Amino acid sequence: MMRRRKSHHTVSLALCTVDGQRLSFGDKETPHPLNACATMFNYCLAHAQNGPEVMLHYLGKEPKPEDKGELTFNSDGKVWNPLTKSGAFMTSCLVFREMAVEERLDALHAFYDTLSGHEPLCCDNLSYNFKRSYAHEEIGAAYNLSSTQRLPRGTSEFIAEALDFHFQSSSTAMTSDACAVSAATLANNGICPL
Repeated sequence: MMRRRKSHHTVSLALCTVDGQRLSFGDKETPHPLNACATMFNYCLAHAQNGPEVMLHYLGKEPKPEDKGELTFNSDGKVWNPLTKSGAFMTSCLVFREMAVEERLDALHAFYDTLSGHEPLCCDNLSYNFKRSYAHEEIGAAYNLSSTQRLPRGTSEFIAEALDFHFQSSSTAMTSDACAVSAATLANNGICPL
């Protein structure tokens, strides 16, 4: 007899002001994968590390038209913006780009740890393995960027490792409290309110 597990959905809401006031509702103890939040955190880090000129060299800033796919580029030959799948991958390639591939995730987790005021973080292996197996659009976008020579120098030789790093960063998990503190840190010019 096969039993189906009931899916366990949790809801949480957390707020943190730039002066450190906090408010949380719901399941604030369960960590969730960062997914798109990782893209924003990575973009802020890449921008601080590389400067606006480098970021604008690789990334456009206009919305992707609805009739264009993830494998298309803007009129300047760049990915549309950092929030598209291609843009998120490009951004992860610009984070700690001078560092050895095997050291990048530890450095990124140290950044997330500082950003969140040392709130707990972990890896969501289910999310990571799912992305490695089924994120065909992101994998296709990465290889498209590589084959059209739009990636930063040296990235194309390590495309599998770059994809792995990208999936690991978006599969990093934080509680809603940690995400709220991270957002407050960014809003406070990089100074953690805690």
